[in-house]
Amino acid sequence: MSLHDQWRRGYAVQARADLETLDLLSRQPVDAVPKCHRLQFLQMACEKLVKAHLLDIGTYTPDRLRIHTVTAKHLPPIMNEYYRRQTGRSMPPHLYQRVGRMAREIELLAPAADDDGRQPANCEYPWPNVAGNQVYVPAEYAFRSLDLPREPALHLILKVLPIAIHALAAAP
Repeated sequence: MSLHDQWRRGYAVQARADLETLDLLSRQPVDAVPKCHRLQFLQMACEKLVKAHLLDIGTYTPDRLRIHTVTAKHLPPIMNEYYRRQTGRSMPPHLYQRVGRMAREIELLAPAADDDGRQPANCEYPWPNVAGNQVYVPAEYAFRSLDLPREPALHLILKVLPIAIHALAAAP
């Protein structure tokens, strides 16, 4: 297996581990695990899936994948590709747009993807409010824009993620 393929497989296998950890955490009572931890594993699984896909199609090389802002742009077409494989048709435009919005929200969960300081909320580190007189803590933050059980686009992402990850991890 080439080094390039090892990188692709490595990202896919790690995405699968992140998704399995999310699944494990999701089976715990809601108040037993802070929402930020569930979302962090979702963010990491999505980012690594995208990176594995970009390596698979030859768009990126391993040295270009040190960035954390690939999910918003690339996750919707990947979801659409696997949706098409499962259903025989593309996602309806309204659903594709919702997946795009959710992909952007998921990307912003990474501390490095703070939208040039306009969106400091993240799953890992405390951050100040705009005035700088209050500190928000991820473990106490609601992350209302990412309500996992209620958002259909997130439901679709969670359904398609394991399929796409499996395909990339198993590819030669």
